[in-house]
Amino acid sequence: DVKIIRESAAFMLLSLGSSSRYYKTDNVWIPFRKIDGKWGIDLATLQNTALERARGAARRVTCRNNLKQIGLALHMYAADYDEKFPDDFSALYPNYIGTAKIFKCPNDKTMSEMKEIKPDTRVSYVYVAGLTNQDSADRILAYDASPDFHNGEGRNVLFLDGHVAWYAEKEFQKLLNKNKEE
Repeated sequence: DVKIIRESAAFMLLSLGSSSRYYKTDNVWIPFRKIDGKWGIDLATLQNTALERARGAARRVTCRNNLKQIGLALHMYAADYDEKFPDDFSALYPNYIGTAKIFKCPNDKTMSEMKEIKPDTRVSYVYVAGLTNQDSADRILAYDASPDFHNGEGRNVLFLDGHVAWYAEKEFQKLLNKNKEE
């Protein structure tokens, strides 16, 4: 399932202009542009779109790595405090995580770069407080605060055992509801 161009009409008009056309087949957008009276595939738009998709994928991986580092820090904290995790992320900074930027998803455009973490600091991840190392390994420990960080496609989720997995938004909501019931 490859999407060459976002399915937003506004995006297509901005990126292709009025002298362009596009063709859609099975979720693949192929931009066409009229040059010297002839229609041809608009390779520049294809390249830019492919680059943007690659950048988005790289940012998703960075987000996943942020959650992995947070997970390691949470476990180090728990090892120091009778197997209990902290009340909030601020307990991890700066002793367990030396840079505040770990708490910001690179796709989170709603906040600026982070300099420090305090108890009331807004971060890109939701932390599920109140767990200990004795809880079930498949419990959710933290996750992306908004699906919008990844174009509404889904979220990265940190589990108690330290692994991070990607979930499409519908599956994430089911997982979150199941997790709340436990």
